[in-house]
Amino acid sequence: MGSEIDGAQAGRDGQQPPSAPIALECNAPNHQTTTSGAGAQRNQPDNKLDRDLVRWTRVVGVFTGLLFIAAILQFCAMRGQLIAMQRQLAEMTVQSSITEAQLRPRLSLSIHTGGELKGATNQGSPDVDARLVTPVWKNFGVVDPEGLVGWVRVQPFPGSGFLEYEKRGAALSQGSAIATPLDQTDKGTFEQYSVMVEGAYTRAVLTGTAQVIVWGGIQYRDPFPESPIHHFIWCRVLMLTVVDGVRKAAWFPYSDDCNKAD
Repeated sequence: MGSEIDGAQAGRDGQQPPSAPIALECNAPNHQTTTSGAGAQRNQPDNKLDRDLVRWTRVVGVFTGLLFIAAILQFCAMRGQLIAMQRQLAEMTVQSSITEAQLRPRLSLSIHTGGELKGATNQGSPDVDARLVTPVWKNFGVVDPEGLVGWVRVQPFPGSGFLEYEKRGAALSQGSAIATPLDQTDKGTFEQYSVMVEGAYTRAVLTGTAQVIVWGGIQYRDPFPESPIHHFIWCRVLMLTVVDGVRKAAWFPYSDDCNKAD
């Protein structure tokens, strides 16, 4: 009896030791698994945020790149338009200059000498050798000049030989002559005021003892925007000529130095 009790007790004692380790072995892994799962759940939001940041960074980078490319294309297009506009402006400027050159006034001078000057006397008698000299300008351009004014002077110089301009140039200035508007006598024809060449001057030329120089100047502006003022200086000399044995006084251009325009 006692041995059965001891056997039963021994049986119980024999089963108790394995039951505790089994419980411990089963509980320990379950506890560790639960802790690892919670950590993974906490890391999931961080990983998602990183992926979103990367994705948006790429989107922003691509968008910035597209904007940069669009800016380059726009710059190239605007630069091309600017070059085209500059080319058109240059062509328009050239065309405008050509048109203005074709239309601008072109003045040509002629000296008109009147007939016998009534009222002029030589020692109480009519001075048949006195003459009026009138500079007449003919415009061969399409448009008329604006602000056309001019002045005239006349002076005798002794001697029959051709006068060097260098010796007389200082005297051929405007001096006290007053510039006045020219009279338009006809379409495209303009006259400066007349000056009188006294009979004594003409007779001195015919006898070969003097020459007479008439000189003057005009200024005008083309009728175009921002057109500069043009100046035209002219001079003529009355010299003795002999044609078929006949002595005459005739007008000739004096010098290129006093017949010039700008």
